[in-house]
Amino acid sequence: MLHDPGSYTQPTLYESIELEEDEKSVLRQLGEELAKISALPVHKEKAELWRDLNDLKSQRPMVWINE
Repeated sequence: MLHDPGSYTQPTLYESIELEEDEKSVLRQLGEELAKISALPVHKEKAELWRDLNDLKSQRPMVWINE
């Protein structure tokens, strides 16, 4: 049999993660950098272009590349 339902164990929902202070610092710095980049005007403009495209009011062709 490929799958035995009797052997199924429910996965753990979460495990506690404990980070060192230097790891927390690195994550905070990366978060700040990500926030700065995402606040750039170019990202607001792209969001508006995608919103317009989804509302069938496209201003220009949009390309989605997902690799």
